[in-house]
Amino acid sequence: MASQKTIDRWTQEVQDAGYEIKPSGLIFLPCHRCGGSGVFHYYAMGAPQIGTCFRCEGGRGQHVSVEVMAKRIRQRASAARSAAKKRAAQKVAAREAATRIVLADAELREAFQGSKNDFIRRIARKMFHFGEITEKQRAAVIKARAGERKYEAAKERAEEIAIDIPTEFIGKRTRIIGRVVSTKWKDSDYGFSLKMLLAVPFNGGEFKLWGTVPSAIVNATEDAFAEQARREDADPVIYLKGASISFDAKVEVSQNDAGFGFFSRPTKSEVTFAA
Repeated sequence: MASQKTIDRWTQEVQDAGYEIKPSGLIFLPCHRCGGSGVFHYYAMGAPQIGTCFRCEGGRGQHVSVEVMAKRIRQRASAARSAAKKRAAQKVAAREAATRIVLADAELREAFQGSKNDFIRRIARKMFHFGEITEKQRAAVIKARAGERKYEAAKERAEEIAIDIPTEFIGKRTRIIGRVVSTKWKDSDYGFSLKMLLAVPFNGGEFKLWGTVPSAIVNATEDAFAEQARREDADPVIYLKGASISFDAKVEVSQNDAGFGFFSRPTKSEVTFAA
């Protein structure tokens, strides 16, 4: 028979775990199936029915002693500690396996190093979590890193040649000749319109302008690439990227960037598509 000191320790453990000890000295554990009601609800022939819980057979749960409950609590705690140790060991093993993969693969290591790409970082996290990387994931990472480097190089070149918008372009209608960097459809109160970012070269540098693509340019692009767009199931205006465009328009400088502005009311537009 357990000593009073042992019984007191069990009692404290049970109470610390949040269980209520009844005056009888037992702990009531509600049935997990019915929640302690002794019945469960179901549908038969489209009508709600009530039946006796098959798990507790209507008894609503079970009563256990303080000793049994204390042992269960200790067993659960021990199992939780074992599971935590196992997870920790698995994490260490996964990190070690991933490290070996990276050290043995110079191309992959170079792709991971210094990347700010969210996709590449996500794959790296998964690799160090599971300790492996598939061939498809590896190929995707290397391809994404090459694209990231290409973008970074283009951005650096653009920053090197970026200039403030010259005064002769500001506040009056003038002839603008530039290269389409990107296009985007925008919705407004007046309907959809195609916007474009234009790089305008000037004296060895270039500045950027944003505005609405002239309707004549949109129509010319759709006519020129209608067949290609049909074959590729694409919007014809995507082929406008890289084209050389000229038109007359008024330019306003951005308040936040002297090298960026907005053009309005373009007229007398012409386009030469990239080869």
